[in-house]
Amino acid sequence: MNTRNLIIIAIFIVLVVLVGIFAFSMPHNNQNEKTNTEIKFLSEDTLKNGESVQFELRDAQGYVLKGQNVTITFVENGEDQNYSIVTNNDGQGSLVLNNEEPGEYEITVFFNGTAAFNGCSAKQKITVQEGYTQTSSESSTQSGTSEPTQSNSSAGTSLYNGNSSSSQNLHYDSQYNFYYDDNGIIRGGQSDGMSADYVRNSYESGDMVDEDGNLQ
Repeated sequence: MNTRNLIIIAIFIVLVVLVGIFAFSMPHNNQNEKTNTEIKFLSEDTLKNGESVQFELRDAQGYVLKGQNVTITFVENGEDQNYSIVTNNDGQGSLVLNNEEPGEYEITVFFNGTAAFNGCSAKQKITVQEGYTQTSSESSTQSGTSEPTQSNSSAGTSLYNGNSSSSQNLHYDSQYNFYYDDNGIIRGGQSDGMSADYVRNSYESGDMVDEDGNLQ
């Protein structure tokens, strides 16, 4: 083999090594990389009792995230009032202001994230003005102008099936890890729309657990 061929082979080897080093040094797209998320407030920063602080949860591509567990922290008299809800079909949730004194308040919304999405949070300072805004549902059931005497603000979300704009209080079952509304209907997750009592009984009887002990 002559010197020229040796030089060509050596150059080829060097090029292969350089290409390999360059490929290794380039950032790799991890298929398991989580998607970033963002919370955006939709409501004004000046509200009255009876009105809602509304927010929306989206991913980095702008898609709404429905059925996600979100925590709302409402700072009242220096103390944190925490509420847990599940976002509706539009990725939205709300905190209804009830019987709050006029003044400034701070609200923080937390999304802890999932296996597919990174968590995020957002803060908003609001001013509660004097007066009360009566909702359409209240006006149809109340007469006169007296204000409701609810004890404090309540978190809620539109019905998960998107067929109603009314707010629902959600409750958390820590034993079976799901949220359910005042009517005992599960909101969000794989059992969305099912009766909470039915799901509890099914777990206890083993009907919702497969042979390997996994949820069906």
